[in-house]
Amino acid sequence: MRGWLALDEDELAERCRNLLILTERFPTYGGLAGRDLEAIAQGLREAVDHEYLRYRIRSTAYLGDALVAEGIPIVQPPGGHAAYLDARAC
Repeated sequence: MRGWLALDEDELAERCRNLLILTERFPTYGGLAGRDLEAIAQGLREAVDHEYLRYRIRSTAYLGDALVAEGIPIVQPPGGHAAYLDARAC
């Protein structure tokens, strides 16, 4: 599996594209299968949906609140991705 590279510098992007052709074939697909590209596109659509983000952040906050209520120390504030245990405080 490959990755995804996003750049904001045209000259650097062009150099990367030229290197990509030598190592991974054409930059239009970067060696990924069509189904993988579709999965990335769907994930990006979902990840920027405001309702999804609101749900995700609220769910993580709910988990963080429940942990704190049980006396389990967490890194504050809980983020949008996870609630992290505060190992030092444990």
